[in-house]
Amino acid sequence: TREFNVHASDLIDDAKKVTSYLPAMQAEFIKHFPTVFSNATFDDLAANIASATSTPSDTALRGHQASQTAAVNAISDRFGPLFDKLLVYVAIAFPNNATVQSEFGIGRKKEINGSTQSLHQYMNDFPSLWANYGQALVAVACPSTIPDEIAAIEKDLSASRLAQKTAMDNRHNSSTERIIILNKIHDTLSNLEKYAAVIYGEGSATAALFHVNRAQKAKPATPPKKTPPPDNPGTAKA
Repeated sequence: TREFNVHASDLIDDAKKVTSYLPAMQAEFIKHFPTVFSNATFDDLAANIASATSTPSDTALRGHQASQTAAVNAISDRFGPLFDKLLVYVAIAFPNNATVQSEFGIGRKKEINGSTQSLHQYMNDFPSLWANYGQALVAVACPSTIPDEIAAIEKDLSASRLAQKTAMDNRHNSSTERIIILNKIHDTLSNLEKYAAVIYGEGSATAALFHVNRAQKAKPATPPKKTPPPDNPGTAKA
């Protein structure tokens, strides 16, 4: 769960600004609050900033996942015209056999095309259908290449679905890991801001250097500007 409500890039920018001030000040934090700060605290902060910066953002991961989904859909679309052609020959070869027609998908096109999983299952089952009925289909001029064409599409679809699943898993795992790292950065920055006010005095210029995450703080409302009345109300200026 995110412990910060600013954009991740803003949090990282704040952290980089703070770490630029730290070399001259971290000894003071360790001296005054040794149970809170140590050299390891600041080493970890630097490492977490580097990690968060190098880890792809959720926006980038979402874009990659979307491109993989588009690839799956494009491969699935290749099957449509071939499927339509096949069903024409099935209807010719088995005009009075509703069972065989149903096995091949006549009357079930919406179901088969309803999801990538259903379509993929149909392709996996197709070799056994062709083994049972292919000879009769070829006898009515159905192209004998159809099984190979479907097998090629199935191979591409399998690879593309695997890439899609990998992208989904990577997005989940990477996003979770990045949020954990960003939470650690946020915690350290919050401690630095809090204890800087004690060390350097609240409201001091030095303490102000550690006022990060400003977007989280409510800004005071700005009163509307008052328009001064004219010198001579009701009288037009010359």
